[in-house]
Amino acid sequence: MFKGKGPNKALENALKTPPPIKIKNNNMNFTDLRKDLQQMVVDAEEYAIKSIQENNDFSPYIYTEGNKLKKIITDDLEEAIETAHEIIEEDIEEETAIFVYNDYIEFKDGEITAIVLQIFDFNEDFGYSFGLGYKIKNNTIRFLNQRVFLGNIRNILIF
Repeated sequence: MFKGKGPNKALENALKTPPPIKIKNNNMNFTDLRKDLQQMVVDAEEYAIKSIQENNDFSPYIYTEGNKLKKIITDDLEEAIETAHEIIEEDIEEETAIFVYNDYIEFKDGEITAIVLQIFDFNEDFGYSFGLGYKIKNNTIRFLNQRVFLGNIRNILIF
């Protein structure tokens, strides 16, 4: 890969940045999740929201039952996702794990920054991915009215 500063470093960072998430289907609502999973999602988002309000950013992390939080330290989103999935598959003993990271969601009319959550639960056939879009304007964070369903994902807690 590229070394050094200037345009090459910018190109290297651009190559590392994955494209925005495209919405695969939109046939599930957040309220379709079990109530306990809905509450865990809200709890998992709290750290991200607080960090965004304070610093406009947050590091990816895994949130599990009992309010346990494990940060994933890396500057590369794909590496963070891979690392989080390995940790969840191999080291998580709880029945539910939520991986939380910052990304972009692409809509027909543009893209928006979002808190993305990958929800894995031992009692579900699939994992689920939702995004909570937001914008920061004049040091104020504004969220979309509802979470966007990004699609079913492989449930790494059981497969």
